[in-house]
Amino acid sequence: SVDQMRDLEKGSKPLLVNATVIGGLLGGKTSKPTKLVLAVQVPFIVERSGLKTPIESGAAFAPLVRRDGIIDVGYFTPFSDPLSPRSSWYGIIARVVDADSGFDKDKELDIMTEELFGIGKSLGLTPDDPDETLARALVPASEFGKIAPSAPGTLELKRAYSGGAPCYYADGMISATLGGVLAADAVATGRDPDRIVRKALRSYRWHNRLWWIETTKIAGLADLLMRVHVNLAMIYPHTSSMNMWASRA
Repeated sequence: SVDQMRDLEKGSKPLLVNATVIGGLLGGKTSKPTKLVLAVQVPFIVERSGLKTPIESGAAFAPLVRRDGIIDVGYFTPFSDPLSPRSSWYGIIARVVDADSGFDKDKELDIMTEELFGIGKSLGLTPDDPDETLARALVPASEFGKIAPSAPGTLELKRAYSGGAPCYYADGMISATLGGVLAADAVATGRDPDRIVRKALRSYRWHNRLWWIETTKIAGLADLLMRVHVNLAMIYPHTSSMNMWASRA
């Protein structure tokens, strides 16, 4: 009835959701990013000779390349996409840099592209039509620590569901999906989506931060330890965070 609708409107609490990349759209405080992520990615075709060790069918492989005091992080994973039907693998190389470090974006991306193609070749993989499928990007990284809450009556969705540096710890799609689903469920059930999403992704940001420290602040030590005993060097945070990436299928 009309009276029931009026009563509902009086008791309602509208929520404005900012799902764009414009941080100040709803009046939220913004600041320039202090860290940036460089990344290159491409789908791969397995060569006729087949895969080469150490890569194995059905298992992800994470090669690391240390140069200029930073470790470039790679991920090669089994892949399937109707838009690239010939491809059965996907590879990406990512690198976090300080925003004020004066780096040459095009030079860095060129080097990383060479790394991506070179590692792929050593594994028995050929880029699938890179003129069409190769993607190169420079994106801002969010804070690894606590994320500031959204203003009352609003939800800064992108800021809330970020796990830190996209592509860098295989967290981009996972944290965005998890954050989006939790936010939608919280709204539908009348709970605070901002608090719930930030709390749920706290561990992602923590592990992302530790990985950043290993690959940028102590890259030489991390490299040495991995050459001596890779399982010991990677026991934390990686072994402890394995369940974060495990499939629930």
